Amino acid sequence: MKEKEIVAHLPASQSNKLGRWLYALLAVVIICLLGLLALYSESLHKIRTLEEDLYIDCKNQEGRYKTQIEESSKKLDKLQYEYDKLKGKYNDIVASFPIEVTDIKLGNYLDGRPLIDYTSIKSDWLNWNAGSIYYLRPKIKIKVRKAGTYTVAYKIYKHQSLEYNYPYTSEFTGSPDKLELSEGEGEYTLHGWGRSSGGTYSPGQHYIEIWVDSKCLLRDTFKLL
Repeated sequence: MKEKEIVAHLPASQSNKLGRWLYALLAVVIICLLGLLALYSESLHKIRTLEEDLYIDCKNQEGRYKTQIEESSKKLDKLQYEYDKLKGKYNDIVASFPIEVTDIKLGNYLDGRPLIDYTSIKSDWLNWNAGSIYYLRPKIKIKVRKAGTYTVAYKIYKHQSLEYNYPYTSEFTGSPDKLELSEGEGEYTLHGWGRSSGGTYSPGQHYIEIWVDSKCLLRDTFKLL
């Protein structure tokens, strides 16, 4: 009878042991789930913190960019103002001085042939003998700021006395030239003055002036031996 009772109680003991294992396993699962939940919560908190930091950083960057844009806009407005001022001054210069004569060259010609080719009067090589001069022809270098038709002439003085041929002109040395000028720089040859037999020019200091539309734009000197 006792052996039967012991055998009858064995299944209940095993059932209790299995129940404890199930409780333990459930506890482990719950603990794991709680751990995962905690990790998720912590990760979510970090993500939200990063989002908030990123949002704040973006707002700060936006503020800095707005400030830079405003400063750049002010600088651009200032540059535009300065540009408009300079453009206004340039237009005034163009209106007053549409042409600038930057250099004068002289050549000694006879019957259209160069005896001495064009040489800048600023050059040390311009040491010509007055007796060998036939027709002195100026070539001028011009900077044109406004295209148009201009009357260009020159005057040559010896001891403050104007050299000219009365039948042609008493105001200028050579006959005035009407030139069609385009914007930019260029060289232009004017009518020569002298005579085919020579002897027009005398030794000494001479002055030459370039006149454009009744304005003297350049005055310089040269010496003949």
